[in-house]
Amino acid sequence: MPHVPYWANSLGLDPTDFGLFHDFLQNGQRMLHHSSLYCNPIIHHLLPRCQRSMALTAAVLCFQASQVGGVESFAKFDKAMVLYRSMPSAEDITYVLDTGLIICNASMHLGYKWTTLLHRLCCLAEASLCSNGRGADTDYAKQLEVLASMDFDLWIMGRRTPSRHVWATWCLGGSGIEQITGLPRSLLDLMALSCLGTDISADIRQWITTLMTQDTASARRHIWQACAIATLLHMHTMHFAILSDVDDLTRALKAHIGQFREALLVDRDLNARQALWPLYVVGKSAVDVDTRLYVKMELEGLGLYGGAESKNWIPAILEETWARTNAGERVTTDSVAIEHGIELGICGPGLDNVAVIYLQLFPVSNFAEFQTAISDFLRKAKAAGKTRLVIDLQGNKGGAVLLAYDFFRQLFPSIVQDGISRWKLSKTFEHLPRVVSELIKDIDPATETNSELRSLYYTPWSYRHNLNISNHNFEKFEEKYSPHTYKNTNYSNLIRINVGDPLTTTKLLGIDISGYGTRTNLTQPFEAKNIILLHDGLCESSCSTVSTLLRHQGGVKSIAMGGRPNQGPMQGVGGVKGAEGLPFDQIYQYINSVSRFTTNSTVKSGLQRFKTLPMERSVAAGINAQDQILRDNIDDGIPSQAHQNAPIKKPHSVLPKLYYPIVLSDAGKNRIRCQRHEKLCHLSHGITKHASQ
Repeated sequence: MPHVPYWANSLGLDPTDFGLFHDFLQNGQRMLHHSSLYCNPIIHHLLPRCQRSMALTAAVLCFQASQVGGVESFAKFDKAMVLYRSMPSAEDITYVLDTGLIICNASMHLGYKWTTLLHRLCCLAEASLCSNGRGADTDYAKQLEVLASMDFDLWIMGRRTPSRHVWATWCLGGSGIEQITGLPRSLLDLMALSCLGTDISADIRQWITTLMTQDTASARRHIWQACAIATLLHMHTMHFAILSDVDDLTRALKAHIGQFREALLVDRDLNARQALWPLYVVGKSAVDVDTRLYVKMELEGLGLYGGAESKNWIPAILEETWARTNAGERVTTDSVAIEHGIELGICGPGLDNVAVIYLQLFPVSNFAEFQTAISDFLRKAKAAGKTRLVIDLQGNKGGAVLLAYDFFRQLFPSIVQDGISRWKLSKTFEHLPRVVSELIKDIDPATETNSELRSLYYTPWSYRHNLNISNHNFEKFEEKYSPHTYKNTNYSNLIRINVGDPLTTTKLLGIDISGYGTRTNLTQPFEAKNIILLHDGLCESSCSTVSTLLRHQGGVKSIAMGGRPNQGPMQGVGGVKGAEGLPFDQIYQYINSVSRFTTNSTVKSGLQRFKTLPMERSVAAGINAQDQILRDNIDDGIPSQAHQNAPIKKPHSVLPKLYYPIVLSDAGKNRIRCQRHEKLCHLSHGITKHASQ
């Protein structure tokens, strides 16, 4: 047993965990995606940084466990993910980059869908260069090269976000060998440029010719030439270049990989995984059975087939993608995985009944695509026998409120969402509905030819646009906007969006909201007791709306993870809880538009006092424009924003030795005083069991 340093306990490491950690540090990142050396340069700064960062330590542990396989690796991965998501971007950028980098690599062994982290990592790295300079010897530049090499469209199979083309933007023009990939920077330059869709086949051929004249170690030369040829074949497959010698190039690539594999038998410091991407390209472009068999055998030699308890889906996904692409289908590794339901839930003994959906936002465009994606997910989850659902709202900052309603109604089609809100009637605000309501009082939006009037009809200032709390139309201006006073402040009447109006939904959004129109025959896919919300305190706006609907009307329970490492309850919804947020520029546009329709000097002067200075001096600014009112507060008028959520326990603070993210479920009280929850479940992309501690 290695010596456990004094800081191990403060990081929550037990002796077994530290043994894995120690082993990782001693042996280096041997299985890092493109690493080829025991003396990996990243390792030199990992050890001191791990002593100061719980998230980085957890990332190292999850990566080491991912090499071994088994369900334990999923638990450690989830812990690392929770800690990583709670890392503030303002923290030392190298900690954030180191942690995300290791997690990305671990995800490539456990699956691939977590490559969404690459987008945040690359954004942070680019931002750090802008503020810290781009000297070749800086830690930032070195980290950026590592991330850029992982960001290539070339070898990220099944990525969830597009490439940011980091290498082509920031890293071109270097010399020497990039130590993580083990490839010349000049070759990486060409590979990065090929990702942009540029036909650089002539430059690559020249590079190959030049390499053959250089005195380079045989094993290195073979894998370098294999990668260069693979780049040519990839460009041909993507139609960036038209090559006439594909068969000759394929034979040459296979020969170079064969020579490289022979060298591996002699030099154990070489990393066989360097051949992964060239093999992927060969398999993707090949049509003959012999080449496919060759690729499969080589992948088996790289350890990508079987042998681990944690299922590695990559080879099977690659094979099917290759075959269907060659048959003329437009599929990706992502789409193939989704078809087979691989990302629908949790693998592992006894956990085949759990599905997980991650909602990053409610988009303000592509409404039909969002609705269809949710419907397909629920349909496939039920078809796959899933009976429990985890809704991951971590990092969700809101978006289109109608999509929040749609998501709720897909889960609970028989429950009509409340969605009760109101406006504050300031003196200036009152001008807007008075002017607009006078303009639209007699128009028929279905037949009105004046597009400007038709648009005004659907603004919040139109008394005809919303419904009252009983789901009936307001018949006149005073019914909606006569003052209702609470605490010496005037507010509008309580309102609800007319979700059943096809002119609001079908015509403007292109969809019927679930529960209305053509979508009234839905069935509830999961029982409320088998659904749980996962928060991290960042939820706001429309995320707050869907969380409120699911908890208050659907009876769904929730849990929060993250925050500061102290005991006690935590707010799952930490952002704005209003019904609608309006940015300053949109308010200014409304005011300018409405002021043109009035000749009243008092109204004009009241509206024209607003200037553009706040927008010019801020990156983004806005206000919580509507209060959300819960049904229990209809009489007292207290807005949701003024309410503290029912306390949600942070379980990793209560039970620090558990390395699974913990989900609280089933109503009742328990011995750790988690209100409205009784049973602890470990949920970890593969593990669900009752806590026995």
